[in-house]
Amino acid sequence: MTPAVKREAVAHLKALFGLSERRACRIAGADRKMVRYQAQRAPDTVLRGRLRELANERRRFGYRRLFVLLRRDGEANRFVLHIMAAVAEQEGRAISERTKAALAAAKARGVKLGWSIPERASEQRQAARKGAAVNRARALAHAENVLPVIEQIRAGAASLRQIAAELNTRGIKTARGGKWHATTVRNVLA
Repeated sequence: MTPAVKREAVAHLKALFGLSERRACRIAGADRKMVRYQAQRAPDTVLRGRLRELANERRRFGYRRLFVLLRRDGEANRFVLHIMAAVAEQEGRAISERTKAALAAAKARGVKLGWSIPERASEQRQAARKGAAVNRARALAHAENVLPVIEQIRAGAASLRQIAAELNTRGIKTARGGKWHATTVRNVLA
């Protein structure tokens, strides 16, 4: 049991049965010092508010980058970083719980979640096949445009990795706009 649960158990035993603190602690298996303990740490509500404000402004930042911003304002030290990590973890759990609760409430109201029109499932599969075909056609067209350049570089007895490096230095992008690697060159040559 956590200390908080033990404190509650002692308070319950004292209130319900009129036991002394000493006897209630013995029954609950709690130390009396722990039952009497009151946190001395100042509430970090201001810091939490500032952290939420920064997180809403910069949604893609993690707690480490937010710590840097707080440190620039003079509001942070290593202790605050640990608090922020704990707050970030807690917020993540809270977001997950809120989302699950909202989905459960929507489901209870009768809202269909996911693919909500089962009679149109064949249309969805057909659209997915059509999209895949379009992507395949684009990739083949790009491969046809890039293949002469690859063959030219390959004529110099270059390895796949060297061909990829040369294509990247020339600024030629892959079909999806990314960088070349040995495997992407091999896929075009296949």
